[in-house]
Amino acid sequence: IMFVIGVEKKGKNSLFNLKKARKFIKPSRLPVMTVGKKIPESNVFQQVILPLDIDRQQKEKSLWAGYFSRFYHAKVHVLFAKYKDQLLKRKVKDNIDFTEKLYKNLEIDYNLCQIDYEVDDIDHFSIEYAPTIGASLTVIMMTNYYTIIDYIFGPKENAIIANEKGLPVLCINERDDLYVLCT
Repeated sequence: IMFVIGVEKKGKNSLFNLKKARKFIKPSRLPVMTVGKKIPESNVFQQVILPLDIDRQQKEKSLWAGYFSRFYHAKVHVLFAKYKDQLLKRKVKDNIDFTEKLYKNLEIDYNLCQIDYEVDDIDHFSIEYAPTIGASLTVIMMTNYYTIIDYIFGPKENAIIANEKGLPVLCINERDDLYVLCT
């Protein structure tokens, strides 16, 4: 149901360096789990971080984080930042409400973790936050359309995919064919 690849930042000894990994992940319809130099053992996924922000596509991450709870009996830590702007607060609240409703219906063990300050990139912050709760996996969405800033400095997921801590990252591409019709 997913690919698992080993990614190194400078990639001399592995099949996937950062550039090759992005080229592999970008067209994939399946999620891709990136790991460091060694593949984690099967019982390592007991604490999963689900970083949520204002994008409505973030709801797709909730489904995939829920799979680890259902199949590995993992605890999902829903990580979200505090915003001052009312519109941004409402967007994050909508994503959290969706996730809570989904997890209550599926009986998934989860925990809400609010950061008391604004964070520019919640996905990158989840890598730094992982050791505080003993998390062993984080779930991110890949950038669908690159901007000029992404071409100049690289997409935001570059620092997350091949992170220094070797934390496995589940990379999910946005899909346009998963719309639910409203009645």
